[in-house]
Amino acid sequence: MSDKAPALNHKTLGELEVGGIGYAIDMAIAEAMADCARRPTLDSARTVTIVVKFRPKANSLDQGRPGLNNVGVQAAVKLTKPAQSGNEEFLNVHSGVSTTGEPITEATFSQLPLLRPGSN
Repeated sequence: MSDKAPALNHKTLGELEVGGIGYAIDMAIAEAMADCARRPTLDSARTVTIVVKFRPKANSLDQGRPGLNNVGVQAAVKLTKPAQSGNEEFLNVHSGVSTTGEPITEATFSQLPLLRPGSN
């Protein structure tokens, strides 16, 4: 077993943030695949973007030249999916007055949604 810490590369990238980045990458990939399975006829791309930013931290001058002390690394994971859309649905509109006397307008479903918690 080596006492040397591993270098940052494509294999160890997921170890940033104590493995949190690896988890975020896995979750974004799983969500992109699930969206493909839910909407297989939608030909638009699902994109998982991984951005790694490096910020050098200079130390004191070494023989007149700034030296590199360490590098700050920040990673981010982003999932982009095609917009969710469906068929047009018409809602009922009701106007009224709130308890404070303010006018309110409310849109309500013409019938209860089928996939509502407790509806089945």
